[in-house]
Amino acid sequence: MTTAEKISALRQKMSQNNIDVFIVYSADPHMSEYLPQEWQERSWISGFTGSAGFVVITREKAALWTDGRYFVQAAIELENSGIDLMKEGEEGTPNYIDWIISQTPENGTVAVNAVATSNANWETLVQKLATKKIKLVDLPLLKDIWSERTPGAKKNPVFVHPIERAGKSVSQKLSDIRQKMEEHGASYHIISSLDDVAWTLNLRGSDVQANPVFLSYIILSKNEAKLFVDLEKLDTEARKQMDDSNVKMLPYEDFYSELKTINGETVLVSPNSNQSIFESLKEANTFIKAPVPGNLMKAIKNETELEGFRTVMQRDGVAMVKFLYWLTHQAGKEPMTEYSIGKKLRGFREEGKNFVGESFGSIIGYLDNGA
Repeated sequence: MTTAEKISALRQKMSQNNIDVFIVYSADPHMSEYLPQEWQERSWISGFTGSAGFVVITREKAALWTDGRYFVQAAIELENSGIDLMKEGEEGTPNYIDWIISQTPENGTVAVNAVATSNANWETLVQKLATKKIKLVDLPLLKDIWSERTPGAKKNPVFVHPIERAGKSVSQKLSDIRQKMEEHGASYHIISSLDDVAWTLNLRGSDVQANPVFLSYIILSKNEAKLFVDLEKLDTEARKQMDDSNVKMLPYEDFYSELKTINGETVLVSPNSNQSIFESLKEANTFIKAPVPGNLMKAIKNETELEGFRTVMQRDGVAMVKFLYWLTHQAGKEPMTEYSIGKKLRGFREEGKNFVGESFGSIIGYLDNGA
């Protein structure tokens, strides 16, 4: 399907469901910046492949908002798509919510996929749309249109990040987080951000390119810790580490049904968690909206982690010197492209001890492609 055909199919769904505006964010249920393939909805519907941006589609118009890093790329990728480019931060570019309000009739309806929308964003939309009596609803309209999507297709292994590199055990991290829960007066804590799950449990994966994370959630109470993950991905050592740390392992798809069993509790949950988490928790629960404690803890590196940084930076420095030497002596002597140069640089990094993957794909631009 072309972009125009995808938007046309979406508008048919909007019409069938009495939706005036549909918003497609660049997000997944974990509010990740970089997304697993099956959650790249914004890229699929628009053809724009940059890491930041979102699309708003009305019955007659469509527009994409992105920042200055992607103005050139977006202009190229959106050409002939029927989607207008809105350059964030530029004079004359409207705020997207103001634009939505201007395009929506009074008492109209705006839809989003709540599982890919943060609670903070949801509440901002509700408040501002109410000024024109516009209703916000949860309706994942792309689900029936994007037929090629294959959720959970990847079975990349989840493996242990050893204590020799982590510097702190899973049990100690859980104890520290529970102490913060107690300070907040919380009996439960929900962890949905992938980096926080990986850090807390000393596990790593590769479900997202150049990110050592895996699709997962944690529900933590005073006495229990539950990890929701594709159980087939856990290798033997990972399972043993969870057992030794008294972490119960449950299927990834059971997370939301488990949330619905929590009742009459005080739940610590980040407002950056997706809206479906809040909707799944019973109204009888009291919410404490605050940053994930583990997120703040992992910002302060222990001595083991700091030494790891020093070591890996030395190895990366060696790789960069080798690369620059090669480039200096081979430029003009053999064919080179931005892609081949990036591949060569990765090759030098792969020679380093304990190489697992890049933290970010090399950004190489020549002439007009230079940043």
